[in-house]
Amino acid sequence: VHKVEAGVIESGIAISGNLRPIETVSIRARIEGDLVALNVREGDFVREGQVLAEFEASEQEAALRSAQADELAARTEASTAQWNLDQTKELFTAGAVAERDLRAAEQTALTAKARYAAAESRVKAASSLQRDTKVVAPVNGMVERRTVENGERVTRGAQLFTVVRSDVLELAAAVP
Repeated sequence: VHKVEAGVIESGIAISGNLRPIETVSIRARIEGDLVALNVREGDFVREGQVLAEFEASEQEAALRSAQADELAARTEASTAQWNLDQTKELFTAGAVAERDLRAAEQTALTAKARYAAAESRVKAASSLQRDTKVVAPVNGMVERRTVENGERVTRGAQLFTVVRSDVLELAAAVP
């Protein structure tokens, strides 16, 4: 007969292996252009959203300003066309203009609205391209590899950095 007591049982086997990050993120260029700033080096810790590199952005900024000006012109044109349509409807109701003039005013208003929608889309596309001139870290982690240098011409889709998440690691080992 033996009395049962609480205790710690330690038993295990010695294994050796490699610790590796659970996630490795490859950061690629979304646009083609010249790099004007590299803000990190290999081994640097980065936070999500941190700017890692910047492309020459004058072309994208000019395209955005042009698209915004086109949007303003299209909005003004659509507003004027809608006002003309409203006035033509009132005149048609009073019998002062022909139905043909009403139909022409409706068509003009629809065309102006379509131009405005297209201009809005161009602004969104230009904003996206302008935003892509800044390369940001998608996750918190450490820069494992930097494959570009400052001033280098980079093609679209080229790999710029590899960032590893080192907050959670996994062990790769052979167990006997």
